[in-house]
Amino acid sequence: EEEYQLADFVAASPRDPGGMIEELRAIASGVSDVWLRRLLGLVLDSCASELQRAPAAARIHHPYLGGLLEHILSLCGAAAKLCEHYPRLNRDLLLAGCVLHDIGKLRELDASGVAIHYTVSGRLVGHVAEGLLLVDRLADAIEGFPAETLMLVRHLIVSHHGEPEFGALRQPATPEALALHYLDNLDAKLDHAWRLIDAAPGEQFSAWDPALKREIYRGGA
Repeated sequence: EEEYQLADFVAASPRDPGGMIEELRAIASGVSDVWLRRLLGLVLDSCASELQRAPAAARIHHPYLGGLLEHILSLCGAAAKLCEHYPRLNRDLLLAGCVLHDIGKLRELDASGVAIHYTVSGRLVGHVAEGLLLVDRLADAIEGFPAETLMLVRHLIVSHHGEPEFGALRQPATPEALALHYLDNLDAKLDHAWRLIDAAPGEQFSAWDPALKREIYRGGA
């Protein structure tokens, strides 16, 4: 193992994982709500090494080492812009949702080898439930963590897929949950579309994709 770098054989983010973690720490430390700031800090302290390797998915979007961090940072940047346009959104809560919505993928996916696999827990429990368990455990370690704040964070996790048919345990029922769902869906689909374009250099259209159910025209890409 000391004679090679796994990243030479598997897809990995072009961004430095350590730099991405520091960028995420800066975002977390800028959260005004003291309880959410403490929760995010605890999550990053306990999961930083795993986050630096974790993919966001097995194949659809950001399916490579460091992909989950890329996805989270992209959502945080988009959420910050969205809150400027919609100042009634709770910025701290939405940013917390961006960081935590997929945190259960640390338990759902195994990227330790040359391919991304679902773990046993990933197959039997899934990242939504695993995310709830992780957040509950860390919030319990913060004495006095407000029950309503925890409930709102839980709702962001369970509703971010939007509809039960797509894996949501509940439909989004707060403005922040609605915003997170659409931001998450947009970021995933755009990443997938651009990777389809990049996989067909010189072609006007990508191959037909079963996930998007269409070809993607490269246009000025």
